[in-house]
Amino acid sequence: MSKIIKPLTNLTKKAEKFIITDEVKRAFKQSKDLLTNAPILSYPDYNNTFTLTTDASDKALGAVLSQNQHPIAYASRTLSETERRYNTTEKELLAVLWA
Repeated sequence: MSKIIKPLTNLTKKAEKFIITDEVKRAFKQSKDLLTNAPILSYPDYNNTFTLTTDASDKALGAVLSQNQHPIAYASRTLSETERRYNTTEKELLAVLWA
C-alpha cells in the first residue's frame, strides 16, 4: 500500500508543490479501491502456527501475518532516505525485523 500511495505521500512534503497530476489521481483511486474492497481477515487461532511473509522493495516494506493461507493482518511502510541506501539483503532483513 505504501508503494501505491507514494505520489500522495510526496504531496505532504514541505518542498513539494501541491499539484494534482494524473499519477496522483491514479494513486488516490487505486488506494481507495484497495481500502474499500479489502479481503476478509481471519481471527488468529493461538493453537495453530503463524506464517509471516515479508517483502522489501527500493521504496517500501510489506508484511502479511497469516494462518493456513488466511490473512490475519497486513502492514506496509515506506523506507526512509537512509534505509533506501541499504543493499537488498539489508532491506529484506529490515522487513523481517520491522514486521
